[in-house]
Amino acid sequence: MNRKKRLESIQADYYLKPGCKVLSEKVCLIDDVCTTGSTLESCAKILKQNGVKEVNALTLFSVD
Repeated sequence: MNRKKRLESIQADYYLKPGCKVLSEKVCLIDDVCTTGSTLESCAKILKQNGVKEVNALTLFSVD
């Protein structure tokens, strides 16, 4: 599955629970393996839509 299709397929998989508030303007996402980056991108998008100003990511492995 290419990156575009993966992004489209996981759009609804990640969300912020109703009533939940993000308490920080800076967040670091941690993922074990980054294959396409779509998981990190989807999570970052949701966080930014909910007031986070800066999202960084740390991964243990990256697969091209």
